[in-house]
Amino acid sequence: MIAALLALAAAVAAPPTGVRCGAVERPGIAERDSDGIWRGTAIDLCRHLAQAEHGPGATIAFRAYRSLADLRDARHDALAVLSGAELAIAMPAATASPGPPVARSRQLLLVRPDTRLRSKSELADHRVCFIIASEAEAALNAWARPARIAIQRAGFQEPVELRDAFDTGYCAAMAVDADDIPGGAEHTVQRGEPLAELRLFAVKASYWAKAKPPAPQSRQRKMRITCPCKVFSPHRLVPETGTHFLARYSKGSARI
Repeated sequence: MIAALLALAAAVAAPPTGVRCGAVERPGIAERDSDGIWRGTAIDLCRHLAQAEHGPGATIAFRAYRSLADLRDARHDALAVLSGAELAIAMPAATASPGPPVARSRQLLLVRPDTRLRSKSELADHRVCFIIASEAEAALNAWARPARIAIQRAGFQEPVELRDAFDTGYCAAMAVDADDIPGGAEHTVQRGEPLAELRLFAVKASYWAKAKPPAPQSRQRKMRITCPCKVFSPHRLVPETGTHFLARYSKGSARI
């Protein structure tokens, strides 16, 4: 009898389809593994929230935001992991802070340890490799264009292809996500700082009500609200802030 009551209470407490959360797909933040299972910081945060609110047996339902419509619908999720620009799209002119960042998405520019390159300007006319349609490619473009450095770009579909091109010297440098450096533990960074960095915030469902912009007063003319954010396109977000660097990349046990 007691067991039946506990089972009934658990069924009432937990949502039938799981606690729904979402984020833009990013290495280390939200990405599918080879089995199609979502993993990363956003998923860990979602699972922690679900268990805190509904108990150890709570389940989650995760989704990736791939369009502007998805971002505007993020307010209906129990938890959304968003950058400042994405939050501005979800709720323009929000009046409340989402709190401190819970994670950072970083992109790196790496060079081989045996290279003669010693500064970013020396990358002119050299080939820089990257994964096509990745945030690393967007970060590379955001750095190279304002700096007016004419680099040769070489894009790849698979990390293993990128690694092989770099290891054989086809690329003088490569732009990668910090959480997605190809090659595993035997490939390490000797020295470096972010090429670009994006701060990410955990936005709970309770945030949207308190962050709602104030309604215009009756005597005031309604004004159109313009989104104060950068242009968003799926899988290609221009980093909001960042510094530039030339890191070193090698096979061995060197430390960052």
